[in-house]
Amino acid sequence: MSAGIALAILNAVIVMVLQNGRVMYASGRDQAWPAPVNAALTRLHPRFGTPVVATLAVALPGAVFAYFFDIESLLGITGVMVAAVYLLLAVGALAARRTPHAGWKMPLWPLAPVVVIIALAYAVSQSAPVDLVITAGIVAAALGYEVLYLRPRRDTRFLVDAREDR
Repeated sequence: MSAGIALAILNAVIVMVLQNGRVMYASGRDQAWPAPVNAALTRLHPRFGTPVVATLAVALPGAVFAYFFDIESLLGITGVMVAAVYLLLAVGALAARRTPHAGWKMPLWPLAPVVVIIALAYAVSQSAPVDLVITAGIVAAALGYEVLYLRPRRDTRFLVDAREDR
């Protein structure tokens, strides 16, 4: 039984690294970084067509963290980060629906995002202070990147055309 659980966890980690590698690839494709970083993140394996550099950009720091930090610390920080993402998504859903929109109907609106916000606010309040500080630092760094780098370059960054097949 333990071997099956270990294999399932290993499989989940592999899937997450591959998925996040593709997210990093997409960020390079959409010009979210300086030109040399975009070029590196969009480099594909010549034979398999996979985003090798982008996948390594996710996998290597993860491996380093797994080696140097205990699993409890990593689980705590990861849990708070995931909760913060879902919390921000729920707040974003409320903000996006300030006016009625025919394409986005949800039964019992706005119950779902409000319940998510209350539940996650409670869950995050039970987290270790160090996990909250680390998550706040990561969010602050991301916000700083958005404000200081991406916003001044709106005309050349995140140029995504949903109709374009890439």
